[in-house]
Order: sequence, then C-alpha cells, then structure tokens
Amino acid sequence: MSVQEWEETRRQLHFGQRFAGRVVQVPRPGTIGVFVSVGLVVGGFVDALLLPEDATRWPTVGTESEFEVWWVDEGPRFG
Repeated sequence: MSVQEWEETRRQLHFGQRFAGRVVQVPRPGTIGVFVSVGLVVGGFVDALLLPEDATRWPTVGTESEFEVWWVDEGPRFG
C-alpha cells in the first residue's frame, strides 16, 4: 500500500464507524488481541483489553461480526 492509498483510506475513517468483517488471525489467545479483515486496504485489530478476560470466549478465526473504529494509526505499517 502506498502512502497516498493510506492517506485516502485514513480520511474516510472516523471514530464510531462500523464495518462488517471477520477474524483472520488470533496469534496468542488471551494475550494481545485479534486481527480482523473489514474490506479495506488495511486490516483491523481488536486489543485484548476489549475482549473477554477468559480467552476461551475469544472469537476464533473465521468468526464474522461487526467491528467499530476506536483508533486509526498515523501511518501504515509495513512488515
């Protein structure tokens, strides 16, 4: 993703906005959170603090739900 693509996407996102999506990765259940796909050029992340304390109640890969924007990073992350 280019910086220009990121800036365009970022301008369209705002606090409280909701997206239908699905969980795509749960790297360490009970520890950091889950990664989600919401149909954008960037993925989303749900922090462990917003999930049940009991990791057995966390959503699993493939779980579909509605996700709400709480934060948008300043810039894209390239890994």
